[in-house]
Amino acid sequence: MSFQPPEGLSMEDEYRHALHDAPSRVLWGDSLWVSVVDPEAGIHGVNHLHLTNKGFARFEALYIIDGVPQLYGNKYPLPIAIDNGPWTDGVMSYEVVEPYNHIRIKSDWERFSFDLDFKGRFAPFNYANALPSGDPMSIMDEYYGGHLEQAMTCTGTFGIHGGRAKGQTRQINCLSHRDHTWSSRFSRPNHWVAQETNFTTHFWPSIQLPDRHINVFGMYYQNQEPIGKRANAGFVSDKDGSRAIPDARAEIFAPEGKESLREANRFRYTITMPDGEVIHVKSTKHHGTIKLWMRAENDLENRLDCYEAFCDFEVEETGEQGIILVGRPYNIVDREVNLNVPGKLRDYYGANVVPIYFVDLEGIGIRDLGANMFWNYGRKILQAARYAAQRENLHLIYVTNFKCGPDSYVKHFTGKAAVRPYLTLQFDAHGNDAGIMTRCEAYLDSKGVLRWWKTREAPSKEEPSTSRECLPEDQKHSLRASGTSG
Repeated sequence: MSFQPPEGLSMEDEYRHALHDAPSRVLWGDSLWVSVVDPEAGIHGVNHLHLTNKGFARFEALYIIDGVPQLYGNKYPLPIAIDNGPWTDGVMSYEVVEPYNHIRIKSDWERFSFDLDFKGRFAPFNYANALPSGDPMSIMDEYYGGHLEQAMTCTGTFGIHGGRAKGQTRQINCLSHRDHTWSSRFSRPNHWVAQETNFTTHFWPSIQLPDRHINVFGMYYQNQEPIGKRANAGFVSDKDGSRAIPDARAEIFAPEGKESLREANRFRYTITMPDGEVIHVKSTKHHGTIKLWMRAENDLENRLDCYEAFCDFEVEETGEQGIILVGRPYNIVDREVNLNVPGKLRDYYGANVVPIYFVDLEGIGIRDLGANMFWNYGRKILQAARYAAQRENLHLIYVTNFKCGPDSYVKHFTGKAAVRPYLTLQFDAHGNDAGIMTRCEAYLDSKGVLRWWKTREAPSKEEPSTSRECLPEDQKHSLRASGTSG
């Protein structure tokens, strides 16, 4: 599929823009931002260029390789006259191969090298067409040009020249995102006495889903303001095009035990889609964070801290009820011990049973429940209970065995974490499943989710019982996403 310029832009907007309606003293330029998000390859990064009217360009390749930050940056001479590239500092290069369809970025540095092709996945979006009132960034720069964004795919090779993976060349095949801004930058002088503040300003996540791409922009501190008084922009892209998102809000959370939001690794977004549907997207696994260096002309003056966190995302609204099965592995995995209750919940009642080890528990705090919970599975059980408590469509079944001392202690705290009533099933190797299934039916009925499901032939011992089989086909791949959260 070949993409054309979005409404209001032209082919020339893929390249450098001339300074307009501004004094020559103003720092003006094109800012190019392109992400690489490949968890399977262990590579997350941002390629960032600032092409200025002052005779220089800044090049940055900011990557996290197997959890370790590796950061390249350079300031390099650039002709003042506008051109169509490619732009290079001798180490890193950026080439527009086909406007709105194909970009190639290469790097040959002592720590890493790459040759990456970024191709259009969906149609680009012009932020001037954002709702409710156009591009909100136009009020942030005194001399503003425009801004476009686009969902991309990324393929190519990534060479690692140091560390434990030295000598490896990894194949990159992932979803990506890019944006292009042309505007002034920090045209107003900084204060005579510069003060460092810990103040959260904007959120700007790129959420890459299998069937669509979501991008929203707004201000954390404006969450309580009505939509007409908030900075708001964003879009959703899919096979049918790119459409403006009418409203988005965000929450940001510091890591457990820390206060500074500079190190934030958890986010939650409330997004109103173009058709009026409201969805909630939250980050789960955090792969690392890099920082963009936002400088003006003074190399020693960083005017804005801009952190880019790489996370997996989860769309909370799937329309399905689910049971989180908590307990120790030898209780919830062994069918002889648990009488195959998890499989029967699925086969008889169509319940989506999710074992505890399929729940991403990273970042879920439990210190308020008990600071001395030193059992590993005790902590996980409490985290899973809190995870379920935060979601109306998830319910909890605690599988334990007779005379388990640690569980008798953990269950006391599980009730506090779960908030809502949950079911405990205790097995002793002497009972049958009749009483157990009666308790399960009563529990499902109390939650309003009891339903009779078409019984199929019981799985053999070689065929594991999995909960995802009960999900409609279009939901098997719509729960998880990867992307950046700014």
